[in-house]
Amino acid sequence: MVNTATFKERPLPVKLFIGMLSSEIHLFDKLKTILSDNFGAVDLESPVWEWDHTDHYLKEMGTGLKRKFIFFEKLISPGDISGIKLKTTDMEGQYINEHGGR
Repeated sequence: MVNTATFKERPLPVKLFIGMLSSEIHLFDKLKTILSDNFGAVDLESPVWEWDHTDHYLKEMGTGLKRKFIFFEKLISPGDISGIKLKTTDMEGQYINEHGGR
């Protein structure tokens, strides 16, 4: 049986992963390097696959989107996620496309 008192005192560390979505797949390796400089070594990554499951990003990002996930070796505190999201949103802003989208 799991001691629930432990969970109330301090959350367990979690695996950080980041999803990338772009029609410019050459950016995936560049961003992997930038992200690992910020968050540590990557220990697992998905293949690149077509992202045609929704047209949600069509207006902003165009067609031919690809998806890839990278996972980081070091576990993080769940409390760090909001700061990481702010940092990745800032990074994302550096790669605005010609239509003003991500």
